[in-house]
Amino acid sequence: MKVFIAGGRGRVGSRLADNLEAKGIEVVSGGLEDGIDVISGKGLSEALVGVDTIVNVLNTPRFDAEGRSRSSRARSTT
Repeated sequence: MKVFIAGGRGRVGSRLADNLEAKGIEVVSGGLEDGIDVISGKGLSEALVGVDTIVNVLNTPRFDAEGRSRSSRARSTT
């Protein structure tokens, strides 16, 4: 089995990756530091080749209909 972990180098993702690898599961970690941007899709199709399961543990902002993050929207109204 091969698992892609979006955010696999972060606090939660790295622990998950370690546990899966200890069980003999192949892990692909994906994040900006790996050249993979799951929001834009850059590098994602290459990273998902042969992957059976995707786990998302990214800490990403939420976006509104105009594409602004919740935090930037809050700053712009003050």
